Amino acid sequence: MQSLGGDGDEKESIPDFHHPGVTLDNKERAAVLFKAIDSLPENQKTAYTLHKLEGLSYRDVSEVLNTTVSAVEPLMSRANQNLRKQLEEYYNKHYK
Repeated sequence: MQSLGGDGDEKESIPDFHHPGVTLDNKERAAVLFKAIDSLPENQKTAYTLHKLEGLSYRDVSEVLNTTVSAVEPLMSRANQNLRKQLEEYYNKHYK
């Protein structure tokens, strides 16, 4: 069991929940996300992957891409906008 905050005897407990349907749904969502990332323009995909998946700072991303931090910021913004658009379309189609 896992606890949900609080202190002492006031902690609420939730059961560990592992259900094949939930696991499958998470795998499908991950596949959709990675497909969306893969469809980004190369420079956006590289910046997004380095920052979000590899955990690099914008400064480190700028060094890898041989550019400036001020160039990485709009690149990440466009990547986020493109991903948001693609994922909204997917979820509107499949979950509404």
